[in-house]
Amino acid sequence: MMPRERRMLLIRAWWRLVAWRMGLWIFPLRFLLEGARGPARSGGRSAQGTASSPPVEMIAWAVAAAARYVPGATCLVQALAARSMLRRGGYDSELHIGVAKGPDRSFGAHAWLRCGGRVVLGGSGVGQYTPLISWEEAP
Repeated sequence: MMPRERRMLLIRAWWRLVAWRMGLWIFPLRFLLEGARGPARSGGRSAQGTASSPPVEMIAWAVAAAARYVPGATCLVQALAARSMLRRGGYDSELHIGVAKGPDRSFGAHAWLRCGGRVVLGGSGVGQYTPLISWEEAP
């Protein structure tokens, strides 16, 4: 049986994924990002988070695990959900969106999330993408 704390984190991740997925279905991304600039949990933000916040790795795990149960939970939806959870936990993070051209001249896009100077979600193959857009919270 999974510990209660992990179950609750998984449920919160699932809700965030559903909310972001529905939001992206209805509204443009820029509108959602501007609306997501609400206050963070008191105590300031940093790469370490607050004393009561779950570790970054646990948040990334919860989002990736819950994404399997949310239709259309793309890399962008996952990055947005994790970013909002990290923000609530007092962590600074950066959302990146990049593009790549395949050998057959096909076009691909990918979103990933960095926290504390390292990729915490969506890190597979990030090096092949040319970053186009980066959103980070102003301190």
